Amino acid sequence: MLVLTRKQGEQIKIGDDVIITVVRTKGKAVRLGIQAPPHVPVLRGEIAKAISHDEHEKARDEQSHDEDSWPGAARQALAAAPLKPEAGSSVHLVKLGRSPLRELLAAHTR
Repeated sequence: MLVLTRKQGEQIKIGDDVIITVVRTKGKAVRLGIQAPPHVPVLRGEIAKAISHDEHEKARDEQSHDEDSWPGAARQALAAAPLKPEAGSSVHLVKLGRSPLRELLAAHTR
């Protein structure tokens, strides 16, 4: 990790097309301005982490729901047996798709 000290108005250049400018400092907070081309995603760390976690969960769900990974006997048993909820239980259907964070990111990068 490269650690730099910059004053208000000073810049850091990353590659040929990303420029980070120190816009303002106030107490322990620093306001940064980031110039990057539209194809370069610029995300706060917690948003990037949430998206990564969401993608990991989705991949794990897809893998666990993949019928081809099931042994033949288990797949046949599931196909033959109707799904009946137990008395007193509730059944919830979940629509798998993009999370709100992914939708927001996709809309922002269009």
